Amino acid sequence: MRTLKNASIILGKTILLVILFLVTFIMLSVLAGRVISVGSVDQSFIQKATFIVQTVSVILSILMIYMIFDQKRDLYLGWGQPNKFKDLLEGCLWGIGCITATFFIIWVLRGIKISSFSFEKSTLASMLFPLVLYMFVSVNEELLTRGYLYGLIKRDFGTISSIIITSILFSLLHIGNPNILQNPLPLTNLFLAGILFGVAREASGGLWVPIGLHFTWNFFLGNIYGLAVSGMDIGQSIIKTELVGHPLINGGGFGPEGSIIASLVIVVFSVVIWKRYRNRKLHKSI
Repeated sequence: MRTLKNASIILGKTILLVILFLVTFIMLSVLAGRVISVGSVDQSFIQKATFIVQTVSVILSILMIYMIFDQKRDLYLGWGQPNKFKDLLEGCLWGIGCITATFFIIWVLRGIKISSFSFEKSTLASMLFPLVLYMFVSVNEELLTRGYLYGLIKRDFGTISSIIITSILFSLLHIGNPNILQNPLPLTNLFLAGILFGVAREASGGLWVPIGLHFTWNFFLGNIYGLAVSGMDIGQSIIKTELVGHPLINGGGFGPEGSIIASLVIVVFSVVIWKRYRNRKLHKSI
């Protein structure tokens, strides 16, 4: 009976979080519409501004519901680590290593063809928005899944349940992405990526390692290696690539995250990261 009650409370807070997000998003959109004259900017700018407003709305909604219901109950979000910048840097290095290993193996197996390199000023300048975008995305998604929801589930149902459930939710957050249903691998790998981020969250004792890992995974995949990020193509890249092999190897239209190579790399990095941080002494604040 208690288990059912706790699950109902978590579900209720999740529904309330969605409602709060919608209200915040509408209010910020109206405010942005008054500041920006829609007729004077192109559609691309409007899409970018909408995405930023959306991610900010999620972050604000999480912080508000946390302060209203859970701050006094000592729910740990994983935000206030003492060495957050060091952990963020380490997470960034893990992300670079993870996606570089995936890219290199696919290239060796001839699933990707490198056609050219571009270090032109226009290419580098175009990468500024994706850099900001992916940082927002990583903070947004990690604070939601490995932060608030992870903390709620872990408090009542334990670590394994929190990692598995938030990994399922993480994969479902991307259900509308292009080519995600081309075969079972995209959703499977998003679930495995959720496990990877969850392991990093649990072992390191906070959000900053998974945030850094998530950030550089996306940025290097899309804007350094020139491949689709969860089915989406955002901005120019330094390396120009073409998909030339089997979709099971290169991920097809979903990008390398839809490949069997990514599955193996994610599992290996999950084990390595767990071993790297498992004996760390944890310091909890917020």
